Amino acid sequence: MGTIAARTRKDGSIGYTAQIVVRRGGKTVASQAQTFDDRSLAQIWLASNEPTLRAAGQNAIRAEPTVGDLISQTLTTQQSNLGRTKSQVLRASLGHNIAKIPLNSLSATDLVSFARALGKTRKPQTVQNYLSHLSNLLDRAPTVDANLTRQALRTARHRGLVAKSAKRHRRPSLQELDRLMQYFAQRSERCAAVPMHRVIAFALFSTRRQDEITRLTWADLEPGRVHLRPATPAAPGTWCSLPREAERLALAMPVIGARIFPYSADAISAAFTRACKILAIDDLHFQDLRNEGIARLFDLGWQIPQVAAVSGHRTWASLQRFATQPPAGDRYAQWPWLARLGSVAA
Repeated sequence: MGTIAARTRKDGSIGYTAQIVVRRGGKTVASQAQTFDDRSLAQIWLASNEPTLRAAGQNAIRAEPTVGDLISQTLTTQQSNLGRTKSQVLRASLGHNIAKIPLNSLSATDLVSFARALGKTRKPQTVQNYLSHLSNLLDRAPTVDANLTRQALRTARHRGLVAKSAKRHRRPSLQELDRLMQYFAQRSERCAAVPMHRVIAFALFSTRRQDEITRLTWADLEPGRVHLRPATPAAPGTWCSLPREAERLALAMPVIGARIFPYSADAISAAFTRACKILAIDDLHFQDLRNEGIARLFDLGWQIPQVAAVSGHRTWASLQRFATQPPAGDRYAQWPWLARLGSVAA
């Protein structure tokens, strides 16, 4: 409803200011005011103008980009850089009520409600992933309060709606790796498939994630180090040390374009999962290759700062669990696949 306020002018006369304010989510989306000498004229003005202004305010609300608009734009413009898991999470989020909320009226309560709805069918660790990926987008939206996502995550954590994923300790055996390498080497000879045996070996000795591997270009490779390109062009990249074994494997790749490994993260993930199923290798993820590579460096007697320079960890807490065992030596010292893939195409 509009309001009328009587105000005394400097000359002592009384003026009646009629004001219409349309709010949404605590924010003003439309407003208008006018002063009259007579209250009845102010009332007539209110009755005449309020419906029009409220309709204009509703149109402004509908025109405001929603969370779903932000997600859809990200999926369209950055699809190749998002990675399989993040893409799946964002697409699934489009089916929830939070996608309909305008960005300028989004609240921490909305995000907590989203977490509660997810928690009905998903584990707290999965809900944590959803909120983390969505928060990463919202933190860069100019109309979203910078503290909103942090407040929502704190509340969701306090209520037990989210939880960090348990750390995996799965290390593949040499026999399992040999079976995978042989399987992919044979496939590569028979058809134009992704040379997964090369990708696996590089992931193992470089400790790189699958998304990082697919973004590497020849220009990113320098003696003893590699430049990791960010998932989004606006984010900063970083340089990491590159063990000599990984450097040899990269240089042995055939040059067929700007990228060293010109394949999609989805194709790599799908091929690895399918092969493990065919070979009856239980509970092995592509991410475990990165963990194995890190564990190998500790087996060699490397210290945490040296390993962090390779893995790219900015904090050392995540590496503490790898450093609890005494050095065990390099079990890959005589691994035939390293010599085979690090010299000529296979």
